[in-house]
Amino acid sequence: MIKNADYFEKFEKKFIARSRISPKRAFRLFDAMWEEAAALGAMRRPKNALDGIEKNIEIARILNHVPDASR
Repeated sequence: MIKNADYFEKFEKKFIARSRISPKRAFRLFDAMWEEAAALGAMRRPKNALDGIEKNIEIARILNHVPDASR
């Protein structure tokens, strides 16, 4: 539990400013973390990557206030 949120926020901003990584490395890190989470069972790995995409698109439309063109 974070007891001093202001201190942590300042630390986080400084850390991000000092930590410059390339987009390529950022994607590699993300992929590695995703694989580790999946291996630990923290995330389910769908058999088909497009399973449930319609629901995700609908949620994105709602959150981004984009009207549905098909309606």
